[in-house]
Amino acid sequence: MTRISITAAVFSAAMLSAAHAQTIGTATTDLNIRSGPDPQYPVIGMLRENRRTTVLGCIEGSRWCQVDLRGRTGWAYSQYMVMSGSPVAVLQAPEYDVAPRAVVAAPQPVITQPTLPVPVLQPVAVPVPVPVAVPAPTYQPAPPPVYAATTPPPPVTYQAPTVTYQAPAPAVTYRAPMTTTVVETNAVAPREFVGRLTPPREVIYAATTPPRGYVPPRSVRTYISMNPLETVWLEGSLMVGAAIPEEIDIVPVPGSRYHYAYVNDYPVLVDAASRRIVYVYR
Repeated sequence: MTRISITAAVFSAAMLSAAHAQTIGTATTDLNIRSGPDPQYPVIGMLRENRRTTVLGCIEGSRWCQVDLRGRTGWAYSQYMVMSGSPVAVLQAPEYDVAPRAVVAAPQPVITQPTLPVPVLQPVAVPVPVPVAVPAPTYQPAPPPVYAATTPPPPVTYQAPTVTYQAPAPAVTYRAPMTTTVVETNAVAPREFVGRLTPPREVIYAATTPPRGYVPPRSVRTYISMNPLETVWLEGSLMVGAAIPEEIDIVPVPGSRYHYAYVNDYPVLVDAASRRIVYVYR
């Protein structure tokens, strides 16, 4: 074992220089702080990455530096620190009581050979084998397989299910009651004209295109369809602008300023003042 002691003068000089000027070391990674300047010394603390500490001094010709870790003195490897501030103080290598690492060689195994008695060889008579005649093996053919039935079972035939199509029920034919007599005839009743339509007057427009014709609302059409009148037959062209004779009755349409009549099987709207047709429902 080597015995080493650090002098008080070295520590006093380090503390005096640290009091006047400080050197700051910033850890570039998580750095172990040990109790002595060698990896064999135990870890007494850790300086986290990017944390700073006061460097008291470094050993001349070595990367080990003495630092102040929260009031406790320890040693850190300066390769993982960035120095800033005043120049670092130079320290001499301290001397500690350090037990050298003992290297123990593995003991060589001792093999003990047991003491065996010396065998005494005795002559032994070796019998001579007598040849024995062995008969040749006799082989018999295997018996043919015996089946339970003389014929193989019939093949299984798949029979698809029979689908029966059922026709839809016959259509129901409507029959009229026995008291109803249907008479079909192709004869057309003769038309009896009761008057003549006055042709429309010629109108000259200032523009080349005539104005848009009158289109009655749907409510007027609904009312005329639900309230039909007996048609009257008039000679002439049934068109907008033709006048209806005075003897023909026209009926007013509720909610409208026009009247209506059924002329030649067509409902028409009529202006009551001029008795001229303003719209023909075809």
